Amino acid sequence: MAEYRISRRVTDAARRAMAARDQLRLGKVLAEEIDGHQTSTADLTRLAAELGCSLRGLRYAAATYRLVVRLGLTEADVRALGWTKLSLIASRTSQVRSKEDVVDLCTGRTAPELRALLAGGSGSEQQVTFTLSEKHRRELEAALICQGAKRVGRALVGKEAALMALVKQGTPV
Repeated sequence: MAEYRISRRVTDAARRAMAARDQLRLGKVLAEEIDGHQTSTADLTRLAAELGCSLRGLRYAAATYRLVVRLGLTEADVRALGWTKLSLIASRTSQVRSKEDVVDLCTGRTAPELRALLAGGSGSEQQVTFTLSEKHRRELEAALICQGAKRVGRALVGKEAALMALVKQGTPV
């Protein structure tokens, strides 16, 4: 059996959607391709390289489109709620059962607030960004792991609590 390759039609449709910044159309093209064929990770990786994006981004676009279809959201709903917020929710579909759940989660929240809420926070947390050298980043990660953070894949889970433990150690009360 010959190895499946993503067709030029699909590649061109995905390229047009990206050029138009039409995430909904991109998600549709990808979801139909992934769900309709036995598309390998290698095929998707090649497509991502052709489009100049990440494999993860392609998978998120398809998952977000599937959420939109499952909940019966219209294009107007997607514009009103925001693609970024929907993509955050799509990765946690067990928390979403209906269109009303999505509206409740998105209304009055920024994407970072929604991300914090979905991660178990109150939704009112502030995001802080550090710019560190590679050496300092490794040192910070090691210190956070010593304080209880755990490496899961590419991420550190529990880094906020570990950072606050470090702060409390160094702050006189």
